Amino acid sequence: GKHPLKSSGGYATYTYALCKSLIELGHDVNTIVISDNNHIEESEIGRIHNVTSRFLPKKSSTTLTSTFFLWSHILDSSLRDLIENEKGKCVIYGIGPWGYAGIRARQKFKEKVKLVNVFFTAFPHESYWLMKGSDVKDYGLISRIKYSLIYLYARIILSVFEKASVIKSDRVLVHYDSAKNWLVTEYNVNPQMISKYPYYTEIYSKNSLYTKYDVSFTSTIKHDNTSKKFTCVSICRQEPRKGINYFLHALKKLKTKNVSIHAIVVGSGDLLEKNIELAKKLQIDDMVEFTGFVPQVLDILNRADVFVQPSLQEGSGSLSILEAFLSGVPVITTNCDGLPEDIQHGFNGLLIPRMNSQAISDSILNLYNDRELSKKLAENAKKIVMLLKEEEKIDVNLLLAACYLHDISHSAYSPGLEDLKSFMTNCGRNLYSTSSKFD
Repeated sequence: GKHPLKSSGGYATYTYALCKSLIELGHDVNTIVISDNNHIEESEIGRIHNVTSRFLPKKSSTTLTSTFFLWSHILDSSLRDLIENEKGKCVIYGIGPWGYAGIRARQKFKEKVKLVNVFFTAFPHESYWLMKGSDVKDYGLISRIKYSLIYLYARIILSVFEKASVIKSDRVLVHYDSAKNWLVTEYNVNPQMISKYPYYTEIYSKNSLYTKYDVSFTSTIKHDNTSKKFTCVSICRQEPRKGINYFLHALKKLKTKNVSIHAIVVGSGDLLEKNIELAKKLQIDDMVEFTGFVPQVLDILNRADVFVQPSLQEGSGSLSILEAFLSGVPVITTNCDGLPEDIQHGFNGLLIPRMNSQAISDSILNLYNDRELSKKLAENAKKIVMLLKEEEKIDVNLLLAACYLHDISHSAYSPGLEDLKSFMTNCGRNLYSTSSKFD
């Protein structure tokens, strides 16, 4: 689906980390992506097969996802050509709804191919929170109507194709119990066909194919390198379910208390201009820097004293939070979806209720006043996420081994690393202990 080196957002970031792990494990990796022309490129994460269409929309990352079922025949054609020329067995690894494109290839090549699809959320769940988060007072009535229509489109149209990609998979993968629960509830999936294992992210540079939409800004705020202002960073797509308006209202509360804070909001999206307008309306535009799309987020994370993710909904967990963990930045986030599976409040982050600007303000002030707590949260989080990388590689390898042997009726879980078990037990995350013949 989305180009891992030239797209913003979670799907691209996830695909990059997955492909890199598979390359390190010695697997032959081919990724089929939508681009502006047809070509094959060699990269550090394997061969990337670029496909395009003269008729289908491809100028927006969001538009791509909403038309994935229309793109499927083009992706499927490239996929079948690729498999036709492979002598050995193949595993099609679908990323979210994009796995729909693998259904016909699975049916055509039968025992040569297994179809594995990983899901982070379900369209009805995500689009509901897009609608719920489009606050009329902050974003206006037109935005609320727009996202209400998107919810209906997802519920009536997209969910049909998403369900097909779920139930026609040989195995469905999730990384969080919350995602498993959505799939079972929304699409009546047999829980026995769902496997769960950890995942990991990488921080890397991106270029955007969608320059018209993934806009970047030159900051109007002058930086003083000697300034000791406490810096809050948030990195996300600017859309209602990310809750940036609650972050801005929290900053307003801190400003009234004369707390010296600088905020950086990274990411492009539908609500970028409206969030800039909201900051001006709240009279905090002198303390908030909107960057738009940033190719390399590490530079900004290195300036952060705290990372704030005020999400109303997440696709399971948050890759941006894992990036903050890797960078040694303490995290404040909400207790929605899979986020509590990654974070234990007070151990490796701070959890707050969603849609609560007062809780965001109080948590920022807590870390502002308690640097020892900030240090402890960051250290614990970084240790966990580094161990997750090794755990993911073990579990992915076991899953692929099961696919190659044409037996994926069992969950391909690894026993886990003892250090990982110790840390994750401390932070309350469920671990995997299912035994199989691949142990």
